[in-house]
Amino acid sequence: MEPLAGRVALVTGAGRGIGRALAEHAAQEGMLVVLTDGDLAALEETERLLKGEGATALAVGLDLARPTAAERLVQEALDEYGALHLLAIAPPLPAEPTGWESPPSAWQAALEAGVVSTASLLRATLPPWLQQGEGQLLLVLSAPALLPTCPQPLAHVTQHALLALAEQVAASLATAEAGIGVSILLSQLENETAAPPAILAEEATAALVALRQRQRLVTTRPDLLAQLRQHAARRWD
Repeated sequence: MEPLAGRVALVTGAGRGIGRALAEHAAQEGMLVVLTDGDLAALEETERLLKGEGATALAVGLDLARPTAAERLVQEALDEYGALHLLAIAPPLPAEPTGWESPPSAWQAALEAGVVSTASLLRATLPPWLQQGEGQLLLVLSAPALLPTCPQPLAHVTQHALLALAEQVAASLATAEAGIGVSILLSQLENETAAPPAILAEEATAALVALRQRQRLVTTRPDLLAQLRQHAARRWD
């Protein structure tokens, strides 16, 4: 991706945590930021924060798990700014702690909030990117939730599904030579609500560096990445 100033970023989960940190850092780089979150009060707080710092920001409150929500969101970004260059997706981590006895409704809600909404966003975003010949996806995943020691099955399963989706999209785009990049931020966070601001800032900074350099994978915790690689190597033993 070229210098970020003047480019348009769409950030999901922007009401708090790593989503808000990504929006703040993108705005500090001079990007025009479209914010979305299902928590309208938190979203409006982020918008006020960014505008108070002189940023250009547009807040669109909606539930991405609803049909046509992704199409509406992307279209609002295009209508407002005429282009979209960065899609930063910070999917929610399911908070269901109970394990495999979780009811089907909990599984459905977790899959819709994380996997289905992400797939819908990609379906809405990729056609304009293919037409303009450029674009960059940043997907935030939780490294602890990807490890088999994660105590929350809903988070573990949905994070792996999102990783597989990102890998498949990256492979398809590479084959098509579409000029569209895919980056994954492996966050060290397990619970965004308790995330220290310093860690959020560190991870957001690392993510923007990865975007500039077109890095496929970025993390501020190489030890967690090493654990994931060891687990992957042993998966079929």
